[in-house]
Amino acid sequence: MNELTKMQSVKTSFDVTASGPDLEPGTYSARCRDWIDRGTVQPKNPEFKPQRRIQVRFEVNDGGERPHYVSMFLTATFGQKSRLRQMLEAWRGRPYTPQDPPFQPKSILGRAALLNITVNDNGYADISSVSPLPKGMPDPAPCIEVPIYWSFDEPDMGMYERLHEKTQEAICKSPEWQMLDSSTNVPKLGDQQQAAPSVEGQQITAGMKQAAAFDENAVPAAPATPDFDDEIPF
Repeated sequence: MNELTKMQSVKTSFDVTASGPDLEPGTYSARCRDWIDRGTVQPKNPEFKPQRRIQVRFEVNDGGERPHYVSMFLTATFGQKSRLRQMLEAWRGRPYTPQDPPFQPKSILGRAALLNITVNDNGYADISSVSPLPKGMPDPAPCIEVPIYWSFDEPDMGMYERLHEKTQEAICKSPEWQMLDSSTNVPKLGDQQQAAPSVEGQQITAGMKQAAAFDENAVPAAPATPDFDDEIPF
């Protein structure tokens, strides 16, 4: 049994998608632009316990003056019912199995996807689904900038500085940020936190750490177009 089958989700009020009010309802080809570890967040509803949160941000370039950005905010768990896992399985076109290697977050950066966008009651765009591009659909334009990968498991302050100011403010409120050593920018993690999860209910910090071994050259940098010939890339 690998880590994919060991880690189960925890239902919280955060398992919804949300984004800015930038897109009309419809389907859009897009590329995954950013993976942002926002740390542990306390839900507004006190009945729900704090959860480690991930922002997956997509870039939609429809030929306008500037691209659109839309995000999914997901709990950092990888159980059978977690929204993160369900989104990735729909995107890759098949479920994860115990034979699959652990999920590496960096592997989705720059990847093309088809987004189904709806608008909620507040007038904000929501990503209702993520799927592979249909055969014959042209690939979306490359990301206009190098994707951002920010994770507390391997903090890169250069990446942090590229985040939006409001995103930085939210991250700074997390307990993970408080553990950062101001002189080295390395989390003060104990042995228990460094160990890979081995029990149900753990979050996907191990999967994030495994991304450290990802070949950085495979992360697309603008304006190059990524070469993704494999049907199941992550």
